[in-house]
Amino acid sequence: MGIAERKEKEKRQRRKAILNAAEKIFFAGNGDTGTMDDVAAKVQLSKGTLYLYFRNKTDILYALAEKGVDILADKLKGVLIAGLTGKEQLSDLGDEFVRFAEDYPRHFELILGFELAEPHIKDGEDSSQLMEPALRVLRDVILIGQKDGSIRHDFSEQEIVIILWSQMLGLLQNILWPERYISQYHVDLPRVIKGHYRIVMKGIAIS
Repeated sequence: MGIAERKEKEKRQRRKAILNAAEKIFFAGNGDTGTMDDVAAKVQLSKGTLYLYFRNKTDILYALAEKGVDILADKLKGVLIAGLTGKEQLSDLGDEFVRFAEDYPRHFELILGFELAEPHIKDGEDSSQLMEPALRVLRDVILIGQKDGSIRHDFSEQEIVIILWSQMLGLLQNILWPERYISQYHVDLPRVIKGHYRIVMKGIAIS
């Protein structure tokens, strides 16, 4: 391994260590009060070194959201089974999405927060494609369904992805602000999400 490769490996390892420390701090019960100083101390780095990797707390939180999306994408890929129709796989994706929200609530909250906010600027560029790794899996499944005839094809796969995700985002705002409706109506949010997904699926699947 050359010097450049070794330095790049060390950089990746340090970045991973920073994010692991940030998870412990920002995902704790009082995580909202966590600071860059707390992260630097946790990972035993100077603030100057920490700022070489992340400009501010928002950058770290965005990186944690990206990590959450990668976890979600891997889990979505893991439930796909060859031989099932696109419609069946799409149903399984919905169930896995709900499980991810239940198993990784803090990552999920971060993802939603950035999805519903103004686009985050990362390295001078507009990073508005946070969910793309997960949505790519969704798009592939829709294509499978369109080819096997289980999903309607009068809309493109891109259009159906946008329809599904836009509908889901509208519903999932209730996770961030449960006091608006969820608490008042005394409903189970995972059940509502599943119900929403099933209803929307009826509009895009072919019986």
